[in-house]
Parts: sequence; structure tokens; C-alpha cells
Amino acid sequence: MKSRLIVASAFLFSGLFAPSLFGQATNPPYIAEMPPVDKVMKAMQTGDPDETAARQMAAFTQLKTMIEDMSGPRQYQRGGLTPDETKMRQAYYTAYYNISQLKPQYKPFTAMRGLDISGTFRTQLIQQLFPPGFAAEYAKVMAQSKQQSAAVHQQAVQIGEAKAKADQEEAQKLANEMQKKMAANSALQPPQDPETRAMYRCVAAGRLPAVCMGNGIMGSLMGNTNGLLSSMVPDVVGKEVTGPQMAGAFAGSGEWRLEFDEASVTLTCLGMNATSHAYTIAIVNNRPIITITTSPKNVVLSLNGDTLTGPGPVVVDGTVSAGMRDGTDYAGKPATIYQYREVTRTCPAPNLSSKGAGLGITGAEKNMLEGMFSGGKTGPPTPPGLRMNGTYAAGSGFSVEFHPESAILGCGPEAARAYPYQVVADGRQTAVKVNAPNHPLTLALMPNNTLDPGAGQYLVEGRRITGKDANDDFTFAPLNATCALAALSPGPVPSGGGQMTGVVPASASLPAAAPGNAVLAVRAALADPAAGTTVLLLNDSVETLLKNSGFQPAAGSSLLKSFANCPRNNANCQKGTVAVYQHVVAAVKAGPNAPASFSGVKPGTYYVMAGLVNNGKNYLWNTRVDLKAGANSVTLDANDAAPIDH
Repeated sequence: MKSRLIVASAFLFSGLFAPSLFGQATNPPYIAEMPPVDKVMKAMQTGDPDETAARQMAAFTQLKTMIEDMSGPRQYQRGGLTPDETKMRQAYYTAYYNISQLKPQYKPFTAMRGLDISGTFRTQLIQQLFPPGFAAEYAKVMAQSKQQSAAVHQQAVQIGEAKAKADQEEAQKLANEMQKKMAANSALQPPQDPETRAMYRCVAAGRLPAVCMGNGIMGSLMGNTNGLLSSMVPDVVGKEVTGPQMAGAFAGSGEWRLEFDEASVTLTCLGMNATSHAYTIAIVNNRPIITITTSPKNVVLSLNGDTLTGPGPVVVDGTVSAGMRDGTDYAGKPATIYQYREVTRTCPAPNLSSKGAGLGITGAEKNMLEGMFSGGKTGPPTPPGLRMNGTYAAGSGFSVEFHPESAILGCGPEAARAYPYQVVADGRQTAVKVNAPNHPLTLALMPNNTLDPGAGQYLVEGRRITGKDANDDFTFAPLNATCALAALSPGPVPSGGGQMTGVVPASASLPAAAPGNAVLAVRAALADPAAGTTVLLLNDSVETLLKNSGFQPAAGSSLLKSFANCPRNNANCQKGTVAVYQHVVAAVKAGPNAPASFSGVKPGTYYVMAGLVNNGKNYLWNTRVDLKAGANSVTLDANDAAPIDH
């Protein structure tokens, strides 16, 4: 239905305007009766030069608007106007522009003295400049054009409302499914479907759950929307790339303001309306050069710290508000019609700073997801300036996934952690510095858009989701892996690679216990676990887990002793390590001169795994505890410990 209406509008006028009205064939036919520029110029002359200029500029503005009005819904389509309509419309605008440049006082839209939005003046133009039969036929065209526009608009509204409702329902459905998959205590392995798995990894890495959820939902619902828009309007919507991009707002004198949002930027200066443009970034001599697609020429800027500068003055095309007039909306109801006038401004040389410019644009998906899922919580702010976009990966399994506010360092498909980062391009080097507290990482950005992290091994201190606590917040257990550093190229998160490391590293973040009303105090008969010692609560026996995993003990050694002493980069040892990881319910660190204590645990059967040194000997416990509601305690006695010395 919609396509038939739009196609019909292209031929609307051939049946309304009689062929005898036209001196030559045009498409649509009414264009042949639009008055030429010289005829308008002469007809609008008066004895006062300023009055003449006002009438001429207003006449050209009115005639240009008439073409747009008569085109109906086609005016809102890319390439919707016919070549004849476009040519005549441009001729009127050019004539208007030339007059506006004759004197400074002609440049403001107020120089037209309100005639550009006067219905009476338009009627006079039709009577003075068009054939006698035009007025009646014009009224018919406008009536049908309004009906057609109203039909298309109503259809668009219905489609939009239906899609918005479907999107909201689908978003809520996806959110519920993702929440269930991520929060289920039994789902100790990440889910297998790609969307939920990516969100699982994002949350476990430490990003705001609402942001992760929104990224997944928007990706499912919108797909490659940016790619489609950038191909349709490449000057307006930028193409997403893996590599450097800009973020934040920058402002300066001359009413300059730029707001970067992903691959596009809105620009305004000297009172023009803010309009969207595509932009690109090139690194020249270790300095970022930003080129914004504008007319008549591109705006080229260099970034130095928090400042954007460029040569000037800069000539920029745009629009300004041109008042408003009474009219009707697409449904034919009375409405205020806001008008805009095309202008060209000569703006001063850009010298813009992010300081004091405000936050600028935030992604649409972040607004949506925070409103739906996070109760107003916000993650770390995005620093203004140079950022990175996309995912880079190496054959070793190491990867870096860039987001506006953080970079996720990964080893293999699961171990991942998000950290703040900054992009440095100071004339000496171009690099990404990831601020991981225990082991910061510098990635050199190479000319071929690869990242060089240097050589060596890198420990990613990741986590896995174990469930949710009483406050409905996710709980985590450590999930660490070591990867060899290697050159990173644009590509997806690796599906393999890396080596699992120690059971629970001292530096790892420890999870809270599963929700419940049992409390467990863990003491040792030999000595309380030393401050900083990690105590694990498992939902199965360590020996059972090792047997089921296929872990093989060394000849003449027990399972526990072999597991405690085998090297963590050994394939056999990794089997046992992964098995234990998957069954950690909670982990705590013992405090000084105090027992390790688990609180809020669900009643049931568990196993305490802990190790300590006493009189120069190493011990490992795998002690069963049956927890009931309320207070519980267990003493780790030497008689039920496994000596694990070599």
C-alpha cells in the first residue's frame, strides 16, 4: 500500500493540469508553468531597492516551497524530486541567495519582512505570475497532495507504532531470556548462543550489566542499521570502522560546537542548526587529523590533547530557522509549520576544547537499556577525544574488545576483564594504554591498523557468573587464563586459545555466596587460615571433580597431592582446574586472626577447600559440611587434611 501511494505521487500532476496549459513537456507537467527567474525579478520590482529585494527574495522562497509542497511525500525521499523539479527549485534558491549577498542587511531572514511565510503574498504571486487556470488546478493538486501525504504519514505512524511495540516486546523477551541464562546457578558454563554468550562475557568482564544487555538487544533488533544508513546517506552518517574514532563534545568561539557520536558528528557554528556529518580519522606523523564531510569543502581539524584546531575562516553550508507559519499537518489538522532557510556561513578558524563543553551525545542504546534495566545506574563516563572501536585478536587467543568507556582484555573465549584506557597520539607515538592495575598494557597502533602489544605472557584475571545475590546483583568467581602476546588484527573474539592458570589467584575478585540463610565459620585446628588465604566452598568433592574430569594423578601419588603440585600449564592439570572452577559456589579470603566466614549461603551439602602451611608442612582440605539455616562452623583438622608436600 505504501509503495503504491508513493509511486502514484510522481504522476499526480499529469491528470490534474490540462496539457493545454503547458508550452513544453516537463516532469511533472506543472513545472512548465513555474515562472522563470527573470520574470519573477521584474514582477517584484518597486521604487524602493530594499522593498524590491524583500519581495524578490520572498517570492523565490515561496516558489521553492510550492514545489516542495506539491511534490507531496516524495519530498522526504532521497531522490524523490524529479530532475525538472530539482533544477527549478535550485534556480529559485540560487536567485534568492545572490540577492541576499548584495547587502549585509539582506542576509537575515527578517529582511524578507514576513512575505516569505505570508499566505496572502503567495496568492498574489499565483495571480500575478501564473496562467489563469493555474490557481484552480493548484488547489486541487494541494488537496490531493495533502491527502496522499496524510495517507503515507498515517501508514508510517501505524507501521512505526507496530514496530515500536514489537521491538519493545522483543527487547523485553530477549532481556528476560538473557537474565535467566546468566543468573541460573546451574548454568556454570556460559550459554552457547552467540548473543547471550557475548553479553555473559561482557558482564563478567565488569561492564555495567544494563549496557551489556542493551548492546546485545540493539544488535539483535537493529542489525547493521548504521551500515545501511551510511550507504544511503554517506555524507550524513559515517561508516563504522575498527580503529580510531572520536567521542565527546568540543566547543569554541564563533558558536562552534562539535558532538561526536560513534561514526558521525553534529556540527554548528554562527547560529546554524546542528546537522549530522560523516567524518574520518587519519594518523599523520603520530597526530590525529579529523576530516568532516561538509560543503562546499570539508572541515579539516587536528587534535592535540583536548583541543581541536584548524585553519580558517571556514565556509560551511547549513540551515537556520526561518520562523513559522500556520498550516496543516499530514492529517489535515491545523498546525504550526516551522521553516528553515539554507545559508552559507563563514565561520572563524576552529579552536575548540572539550573542557566545559558538556557531555555531548550518548548512544541511543545506552539510553534505552539504562531506562529499562538498570534503574538509572550509569557506568564510567566516556572520556572525550580519541577512542577506539571494534575488536582486535591474535592467533594465541589474546584479544582486545574496545568500547567507548573501556577496553576488554581477553584470553580465549571466556576469560575477560574490562579496564579504562586512553589513546595517545602526541607526535612521538600512537598507542593505546590499558590501565589494568596489576599489569598495565601498552598497544602500539601500527600504520596497517594492527596493534602491537609486545612479547611475553599476559595473565587475564577474568571472572565467571555464579548467580545473583539477595540484592539481585550478579555474583562471580575467578576465571583466569594466560595468553601469549602477539600482533592483534581486526577480527572476532577467539573461540579458543590461552591456558587456565591457578585455582584462585590472590589478586582475583571473589564472589559472594549463593543466596540463602546459612552462615559458615571455617577454623583450622592447626592454626586459623592466614590472612589473605583463599577458602573455597564447592558443591561437590574435589576428588570427585578430579576423577570426573579425567585428571590423572602422578604415579604413587594421591589425586589431591598430584593436583596441588602439578604445573598449571600442563594439559592434565588444566582438566582438573577447569572442573574445580565450574563448581565454586563462593570464595572468601580469611582475615587476620579471624576465621574465614561465608554468609547468606543456601542450606545444603558443600565441600570446603583450603590450604595452609603448619610447621613447614603444606596441607590441603577437602572437607564435607552439611549446612543448616543459621550459624554453622567447621574445624579443619590435620587428621582429615591431605599432605601435599613433594
